[in-house]
Amino acid sequence: MIVYRELKKSIMSGAFKLGSELKLRSVAEARGTSLMPVCDAMWRLVGERALEMRPSRTIAIPVLSADQFLGNSCNPPLA
Repeated sequence: MIVYRELKKSIMSGAFKLGSELKLRSVAEARGTSLMPVCDAMWRLVGERALEMRPSRTIAIPVLSADQFLGNSCNPPLA
């Protein structure tokens, strides 16, 4: 839970460049922890859409469009 909160705070504060890939081992080493809590935190953040899973199975910081950032992606235009 601590790794999750720290990672989420880092993402929200802009500590990672948009579109950059996060490596489990690098994040674990930077936080002084093992891979398992980092893996759990990343999967949780993927579920919350704070991170994205790419087709190559890498995890990255998403690049949002203006509509996504403003929350308009849930409200498609009416036909």
